[in-house]
Amino acid sequence: MFQSATRLPYLYGYEGAKKWHDKIKPLRSGSRMGRRPLGGRKDTHMYIQENAQGNIECVLYETPVVVFKQDGGVVVTPGKWPSSFTCAFITGLLPDTSANRTRGTLILHLNRGQAASKHPLREDMSIELVRIPVEPNHPGRWEVRNAEGVRVWAPNRAKANNVRAKYKEMLNYHKGMVALLTQEREKSNEDDPFEAKKILALPKTMLADTLGVMKRMEWQYLGQGQRREVEHAYVNTQVFAAAVNNKPTWMANSNDDEGRALVQKRRADWYSRCHEVLDLMRSDQPEETKHANFLKASMGLMCAASGVRSFSMGVHATNIPVELSYSTASTAVSKFLTLVFAEEIMELKQMPVGHVPTTHYAEMLFDDFRKQGEGK
Repeated sequence: MFQSATRLPYLYGYEGAKKWHDKIKPLRSGSRMGRRPLGGRKDTHMYIQENAQGNIECVLYETPVVVFKQDGGVVVTPGKWPSSFTCAFITGLLPDTSANRTRGTLILHLNRGQAASKHPLREDMSIELVRIPVEPNHPGRWEVRNAEGVRVWAPNRAKANNVRAKYKEMLNYHKGMVALLTQEREKSNEDDPFEAKKILALPKTMLADTLGVMKRMEWQYLGQGQRREVEHAYVNTQVFAAAVNNKPTWMANSNDDEGRALVQKRRADWYSRCHEVLDLMRSDQPEETKHANFLKASMGLMCAASGVRSFSMGVHATNIPVELSYSTASTAVSKFLTLVFAEEIMELKQMPVGHVPTTHYAEMLFDDFRKQGEGK
C-alpha cells in the first residue's frame, strides 16, 4: 500500500497535473473502467480525474485529497478519516511537503528552512495553497492562500476557577499531602533526590486504614489436584476508579429508544458515583470528619488516576508500598473536578495558525454535548 505511494509523480501546479492527466490512458476493462490510475496501472485506488469545473483531482479511495485549480490554487482535503496512507499520498504528490498524524490530526508541513510552516487539518477541513516563484529557474515555495481556523475544546478559565473555589480546601489539602509524601521519599532516597519527584510511594497499611479493606474467598491450589478455599483481603478503590475512568461519554442513535434509556441510566449511575466522591471533598462538612474524608478522597483519587483499582493485603505484601507516578498523582484531584464539571466549564476556542490541537478535553465531554457545540 505505502509502496504504491512512492510511485506518485511530483505535481507543482495545474499545468503539470493537466499534462499528467492527459498522458495517462484510462482503464479499458474491469469494474473501474475509465479511471486513470496514479502510479502503477494496478493502483486503481489512487487515480486522477478532471471534474465538472475543469479542475484536476487526485483521488484516494473516492476522496479528492489534492485538487489543482485552474487559477493556480492547490486545495488539500484529507477527508473525514485521514490515515497514514493519506499522509504518504499527499507527501508523494506535492514537492517540498510532508504530512504526519498526531493526536488524531493530520499535520501538513510546507517548505524547508526559514520558510517552513505547519498546518493542522482535522476531519473535513481543507487548506488552499499556491506556488510562489522565488527566483528564475527555481520551482518556488508554497504559501497559504486560504485556510480554515482550528477550534478546540478548552476550559473557560473563569468558570474553572469558580469550580475550584468550591473545593479550595480539598485542593490545598491534596497539594500538601503530595508535598509531604515527596519529602518522605526524598529522605529515603538521599542518593537520588530526583527519583523522589518521579514516584510517590503510598504505604499499603496507610491505604488500608484510609480506604478500608474488602475480604472475599478465593481458591488456593496446593498441587496434585488439591485446593482449598482461603480468605483474601483487598484494599478496594473501585468506587473512585468508576468515577474517574468510566464516564459514559458515548451517545445512542436518535431512533434507538432502548439505547438512549441505557445511556441515561449509565450517566445517572456515574453521576451518583461522582457525588459520593464530591461529598468527601466538600468544604462545608463538619470539622471532626473533614480531615479523614479529605485523606480518603486524596488517596482514592491518586490510586484511581494511576489505574490502581485494588491490591492484595497478604501477609507478605503489607510492607511493599504502592508506587504511583508523581505527575499523575499530583494532578488527580484537579483533573477529577475538570472531568465532572466538563460540560459546565468547557468552551470552543479558536487556535492560532500552526497550533497543533489536542483532543484531551474533548474526550471528557458527552458526545451529544460536544456535537451540539460543534454544530454537527
